[in-house]
Amino acid sequence: MKQLIVLIAMIILGIAIGVLIMGFSSTAERIKNKTDEKIINSVDGWLTSLSIEEIIVREASA
Repeated sequence: MKQLIVLIAMIILGIAIGVLIMGFSSTAERIKNKTDEKIINSVDGWLTSLSIEEIIVREASA
């Protein structure tokens, strides 16, 4: 009888952990999207702040 109770408790615990992980995936996706957006905006801002001559010199020296 005790083993049956432990089995049921472990199944419930597994389902609860699975729900928690699935709920976190949407939060992780939101964090990823915001981070990607900030990186793109930073790179775009950096590129627009440089003049075309500076970009050519940096590419030539690389």
